[in-house]
Amino acid sequence: MASISGAHEASVKIAQLNANGSKTVMAEMRKLAEELRFDIICIQEPYTYQGSIPGMPIDARTVMYGDRPKTATVIFNRGITATKLDHLSDSHSVVIEIHTHIGRWVLLNQYYQFEDPIDLHLRKTRMVFMMYSDVPVVLMADANAKSGLWKSRAGVATYIDVTITNTLVNDRLKNWEVVRHAIISDHNLIQFYITKEQSTDNSTREHGERPKYNLRKANWERLRSDCLVPQPGAGRLDVNSYAKQIKVAIRKAMEKHIVLYHSQVRDDWT
Repeated sequence: MASISGAHEASVKIAQLNANGSKTVMAEMRKLAEELRFDIICIQEPYTYQGSIPGMPIDARTVMYGDRPKTATVIFNRGITATKLDHLSDSHSVVIEIHTHIGRWVLLNQYYQFEDPIDLHLRKTRMVFMMYSDVPVVLMADANAKSGLWKSRAGVATYIDVTITNTLVNDRLKNWEVVRHAIISDHNLIQFYITKEQSTDNSTREHGERPKYNLRKANWERLRSDCLVPQPGAGRLDVNSYAKQIKVAIRKAMEKHIVLYHSQVRDDWT
């Protein structure tokens, strides 16, 4: 397993990238996986030949669907047990359940085909998050869509490669970073770590339960209004800084406008 520099907790290092169907990019990905010690890479638009990805290490496991897959997940760490969830996977979505000493996770690797109605792919995304609401879920996707949520507006450069988690992940996803110019591609590499759950004090955890938001009593209009308030200097921030700013803004709005209580009900995603 990889470990975060300066930390003592176990972790799994993950990367995501759109390879544009390029054999050269895939070769670079293998080299980077060795140099940066990635445990798992989620690839959108991989280069494939006769239903496989050439050039990967013989002991690496490649998970994809069909003869012309638009997504592929490559597992380099032999210590990770991975199961493909066939009932949820297709050429544009690879869903795997992994078991490691940091626990059980579900990883969803998706490519939203740009000419398809976005709802076609969002239905699959929602289905995975709902079916596995009791497990930490991470979505890595080339969404091929603009959204104010990730600072993509008409007429400006767009961020379409996104990482989304459900609320069970919380602070267990660390060091999320866009690595610019790491690979010859018009997409940037994204890397991050998923980590072991940390113990908390009794104020936030009792008898294995975690505090939950009482969504029925949420003031959604106020919360939405707070999230839409422009942040000073936001237009001058890079994507990493802006992602951190969005996270802080959403948390502050949730703490202000949603009542906390202990419940077994879990939200779909965040």
